Amino acid sequence: MQRIKRQRLGVEAWRAILARFSESGLTAAAFCRREAIGAASFYQWRTRLGAPSSAMPARSEPATTAGFVDIGALRTTDAATAAFELHLDLGGGLTLQLRRG
Repeated sequence: MQRIKRQRLGVEAWRAILARFSESGLTAAAFCRREAIGAASFYQWRTRLGAPSSAMPARSEPATTAGFVDIGALRTTDAATAAFELHLDLGGGLTLQLRRG
């Protein structure tokens, strides 16, 4: 059985790969499959080279970021103000719901 020799890519090659990824509009998994790159190596190099968030492909729907949302003090002795309900739309049909009280 013949072994396939893998080529080690250098820093410049990974910079070029990450640039192609940012222009591809694909998810990381789809890009890695298309380019025949190991996903673990891709994520490692993306972290190592500090790829900016702009290297992430644009989504078809605009993402809204609120930054920090102050929901008030969670520790309180007043039972009426201790209750809260928070719904976060994470996209892709996922919703995070937090309830207290």
